[in-house]
Amino acid sequence: MAKQAELKAKGISDVITYCVNDGAVMKAWAADQKVEDSMITMLGDPSSEVTKALGLVLDHPGPMSVLGNDRCKRFSMFIDDGIIKNINVAEAEDDPAGDANPSATLVEQMLLDIPDAGTGGDSDSTPKPDKVSDPAAFVADSITAAKVVVFSKSY
Repeated sequence: MAKQAELKAKGISDVITYCVNDGAVMKAWAADQKVEDSMITMLGDPSSEVTKALGLVLDHPGPMSVLGNDRCKRFSMFIDDGIIKNINVAEAEDDPAGDANPSATLVEQMLLDIPDAGTGGDSDSTPKPDKVSDPAAFVADSITAAKVVVFSKSY
């Protein structure tokens, strides 16, 4: 949230953060991070459907020996009018979870990757579907009608 004004200045309408967790965990995390009424939406991907579709499953034996089931690689993505314009993945041969150096996936890098407002898609002021009652419609609407940043963590 510290960079919310800078993201908005670049034309970003929504920031979606998701993990391979259930909605209750993500709701608690959102409450802990105090993101209610901000541009940040935190969603769960409990069956890894989004993670698998993106080809970002973290299934390396090292992290999995601690985490148990497959997770999502740490990444950030810039989506403009439904098109992935940039994706950054934090991983290295000796650090498959990207924990030692997540800098490629942090908001500071995304601010460098996102073109200035007016050089890409336009933000839409049309009301979005409710992110609580219909998160799938919210995400679909967000990524097809605006500039969006998506973040994921491996745990």
